[in-house]
Amino acid sequence: MDDSVCHNSDTETTNGETLIVSPVRLNEQDRSYADVAKEGEWFTATGGRSYSRQRRRVIVKELHSRGKANVPQRSLRGVKHERSQTMYLSNIMLEDNMEDQDVIDMVKSYTRKRNLRLMNVRVVNNKVCMDKVGCKIVIPSSQVVLVLSEDFWPDNIECREWVGRSRYNNNTARDSDNYYY
Repeated sequence: MDDSVCHNSDTETTNGETLIVSPVRLNEQDRSYADVAKEGEWFTATGGRSYSRQRRRVIVKELHSRGKANVPQRSLRGVKHERSQTMYLSNIMLEDNMEDQDVIDMVKSYTRKRNLRLMNVRVVNNKVCMDKVGCKIVIPSSQVVLVLSEDFWPDNIECREWVGRSRYNNNTARDSDNYYY
């Protein structure tokens, strides 16, 4: 058997198979290496590379299973297709040490409490002012009237329809032509 497979491990030969005790901790409490060896948590050594893969699978399986005992099993559900509308939220105050994900989480939380379905949220950084940002949100078209109402958003946060760059450029060109003629 290759020594590189057995480094930092104890081995035992039984019926011609070499067994290796894994130093993986299976409980959340810290256990000593000797305790693991005594309890007989042995894995069959099949070679250097496959042993490390097997060990990684055990570790990953253990990490994914922690803390999920009380989580109910979710079933696959569908969502009815609705037309969407892109809106822009402006004047969202940015506090010290806030990141874009913090702003997204705040917007998601607020809209969830107000029964607004958010399909997508993206932070738009302000080029002029460093202490405020905007958010580009995608919502169902049926809820546009709700978000445009004055009492939906907190004070000083405004919501309007998102105007894309090409549409913005076309409108400003026409406005400037009309201004001079």
